[in-house]
Amino acid sequence: VDLRKLRGATEAAVSTFREEPRRTRRSSMALAGALALAGVIALGAIYLFQNLQGQLELKIGRTQQLSRDPGLEIDPAISPDGKLMAYAAGPVAKMDIYVRQIAGGRPIRITEDLEGNHRWPQWSPDGSKILFLSSQTGRNTIYVVPALGGILKGVAEPTPDALVFSSAAPGIVEGSPTWSPDGEHFAYVQGNSIYSQSLITGESQKIVDSFLPHSMSWSPDGARIVFVSGNSEYVFGTNTFANAAPSSIWVVRASGGEPSQITDNHALNISPIWLPDGQNLLFISSQDGRRDLHVIRLDDSDKPSGPPVRLTTGLDAHTISLSQDGTKLSYSAFSHSLNIWSIRIPDDGPISVLEAEPVTSGNQIIEGIDITVDGQWLTFDSNQSGNADIYKMPVTSGEPVQLTTHPSDDFAPSWSQDGKEITFHSFRNGNRDVFVVSADARSVQQVTKDLAQERFQDWSNDGNRIVFHSDKTGRQELYITSRENRTSLWQTPVQLTFDVGDHPRWSPDGSLIAYLCLVDSSLRVISPEGGEPSILVGSSDPSQLAVPALRGSQ
Repeated sequence: VDLRKLRGATEAAVSTFREEPRRTRRSSMALAGALALAGVIALGAIYLFQNLQGQLELKIGRTQQLSRDPGLEIDPAISPDGKLMAYAAGPVAKMDIYVRQIAGGRPIRITEDLEGNHRWPQWSPDGSKILFLSSQTGRNTIYVVPALGGILKGVAEPTPDALVFSSAAPGIVEGSPTWSPDGEHFAYVQGNSIYSQSLITGESQKIVDSFLPHSMSWSPDGARIVFVSGNSEYVFGTNTFANAAPSSIWVVRASGGEPSQITDNHALNISPIWLPDGQNLLFISSQDGRRDLHVIRLDDSDKPSGPPVRLTTGLDAHTISLSQDGTKLSYSAFSHSLNIWSIRIPDDGPISVLEAEPVTSGNQIIEGIDITVDGQWLTFDSNQSGNADIYKMPVTSGEPVQLTTHPSDDFAPSWSQDGKEITFHSFRNGNRDVFVVSADARSVQQVTKDLAQERFQDWSNDGNRIVFHSDKTGRQELYITSRENRTSLWQTPVQLTFDVGDHPRWSPDGSLIAYLCLVDSSLRVISPEGGEPSILVGSSDPSQLAVPALRGSQ
């Protein structure tokens, strides 16, 4: 592969502020996260040619920035002839679909008369229509619209099913549609399955089951579909948009069957697309630290014929799209940073976020935070060393101390009430498992050891029980694991909820566990010994989830 670094890409940064869930535990501090987003659409040239051995070679050419409007601009989709660009723009939870000429001119908003959040535009093979996904208060609809706007036609409603869908990210959009090369079918996601539906008859059939499938792309010959498994929130989430969790790329026959794994899931592997030869895949991966463009070749059995090859350095692309002839690549250049801030708790009435003061700083992403009961120590996850690790630092001042150093990502730390241990979840075994690290970093213990996704763990007041949620049954539920004392082993977890429980928080006195019920988006409490839960807060809007976060009182 003849490589040449992409040149000329620039970014237009747009700063926004997002308040993170605050956890105080008898502390006078409140924590918030500041999120700076930059998302612009760019276009790069790719030169495809055969070498003397008949193998495909790539050369990356000149890059030009296409969009400069205020706000976030993502989901670039280049038309088959390479002359038009469709993309989503606006606030991350309320975006619209736009189309513009690559040569210049003003963009056309083709979803102007449609309420909701609109994402993931996909061109029909002849370039005359666009398929996209619309989300309105928990109801998802896949639409087809003429390329330059016109009458919308709903073709499917892949509404999320809380009993099947294993992500609790508020506002996540399910569907992720893509056209077949003949334009007569489209593939979409429903729950943990990929389906194909005929645009002629309306009939659909299941292709494959997978963990959080999304971002599909149909091969040029129509025989295969490539897709991503895991971290659908990276593309379609709101609160967790563009997060750093790992994902993997798979290929399955369009007629169904056993899928083939193309990449591992130790890094973020996202946005796979086929090159015109149908044997090579382009995708974005963070396996070397930054989100860069990679290529991998498949053999005749849809297995990788070798390791992925990195084509760019420091691209920081979010997703990519390719023209039909494979010579023009569009991508959204995206960057963000997330740090911890503190703000005083007022005696009465609200106060401005302008009073907030930074606790951490620098070019890093912090997704999970917690404070000790005495309010003296902070723990958080950060990717400042490359992948996400667990850190601690004094709340008032001081340098962060790194507690974990494993090459896999560690997330969502939580202090034990005595401040001597921290529990977190990690991808060290290819899935999320719960771990415990001592506050002095001298010991790390694995708590759960099955193939399910176990995360968002929290301590009992005596430090000998941990509650977490897991998709072991095929849907999210709460589990509790226990031990006799700090030197003994953790026991087999016991299921606590049976109503699709999520995001548990233990009360300070240990008598109750608060959690989110995904069936009706209500906030509930339950005894750690089991029994019937009680509803504290109901929700009429599934996009507004009453996630338990505060622990300042019982």
